[in-house]
Amino acid sequence: MTWRTVKRFADVTTPEELFTGQWQNRPSVLDEYKPYLDDRWNDGCTNAWTLWEEIVPLGYKGSYQRVRAYLHKKRTSPRPVTARPPSSRAVAGWVLRRPESLAETETLQLKVVRAHCPELDALTRHVRSFTTMLTDRQGQHLPDWLDAVRQDDLPSLHTLAAGIDRDRDAVIAGLTLPWNSGVVEGHVNRIKMLKRQMFGRAGFQLLRKRVLLAWRTVAAKGFVSASLYGHGMTRIDLTAFDTTWNRFASWLSAHSPADHAALQSPATAEELTRLEAQLGFPLHPELRALLERHNGVTEQQPTREVNLFQAGAFLPLGHRLNHTDRIASEHRILADFGEENTASGLWEEDELNGHAHQWVPFAHPNDGGVAFIDHRPGLTYGRVYEMGIGSGDIDGTEWASSLTELFDRLASSLEAGTPFKHYWPGTYEHPSGQHCIDWETRP
Repeated sequence: MTWRTVKRFADVTTPEELFTGQWQNRPSVLDEYKPYLDDRWNDGCTNAWTLWEEIVPLGYKGSYQRVRAYLHKKRTSPRPVTARPPSSRAVAGWVLRRPESLAETETLQLKVVRAHCPELDALTRHVRSFTTMLTDRQGQHLPDWLDAVRQDDLPSLHTLAAGIDRDRDAVIAGLTLPWNSGVVEGHVNRIKMLKRQMFGRAGFQLLRKRVLLAWRTVAAKGFVSASLYGHGMTRIDLTAFDTTWNRFASWLSAHSPADHAALQSPATAEELTRLEAQLGFPLHPELRALLERHNGVTEQQPTREVNLFQAGAFLPLGHRLNHTDRIASEHRILADFGEENTASGLWEEDELNGHAHQWVPFAHPNDGGVAFIDHRPGLTYGRVYEMGIGSGDIDGTEWASSLTELFDRLASSLEAGTPFKHYWPGTYEHPSGQHCIDWETRP
């Protein structure tokens, strides 16, 4: 044995690195189709002939025997690869979400589940037809839906149908008429906010006065009118916001088209009204203007890539703009979180954290943090903060005094290649070939 052979054995880290002979690692016509075969195998399709028929239209020119030999290794492996069945929570989420919002893999998995479970297939059909009635106000179809439900052996839905029958006219009206209890729920939320501000240190009489008089107070400096929480509430000039957002969006379009394409269509007037009712107070004019342009970005999809932001994470720390539904749900979480921490003494009521119910989360990262706009009346109204794991500051880091200033500074940073705070702008090439923004954190 020569010293070269000894050195080769000493340098390798795994036995596979030694397999470099004449017949090892030779290219095969099947190589570019192996990822597809692996995915289909993990999905539960193990028939070699079926998989060969699937890859032929994709351009495969090889023989069936080569495909069969590749799959034979999987079958004889000591630890054969099998697809993990989806959890009941995952299946419930697929059934309840809009079909067009599902990822391709989720659609395929739901199709397999429905094929193996006739009861679940029937349940999915009934849930989606009811969703259509609810969102499109087609209450006249409710009797037909009830009849269809009773045709299937689904005891839980039978119980629901019996309950609906007891008050059928009211349910049909709720599924048909444009009126709802959103405004009432908004006022309830507003009263809860006022109650949280006092945290049990005052009686009912003070709460009553605050409920009746709270929204007539005058905010500081005159840039907010006396009717702080009403429409037409401010004298904020949105021309500056429009200009800075156009600069920022133009840079995205030219240098990061994948991020620009992730921007969603504008929020509707109905969506904005529902959001304000859920919050219990009106949106800051700049946030409302942003949502009237784009109702957030596309939702992040499951991926096997680690530590890789998907298109749309174009704010520092990988933050993604929220849509109206996510703003409402995250606001409820923040309000409850703030109330618990203040009541337990972890947060002081007079600090920023003591007013989490007046934070409006407009963006979220992938680490559990939040970027929010302060909606407290006064000097802090409209300020932009970030709080979360990525910042290392659970007390909140002020990013800008307003959304206008935030996008102005971000646009300047991207145009000049200079840092925004301690985040340096750049772009990276996604495995798909698209370019996206990447903010590098430097001390």
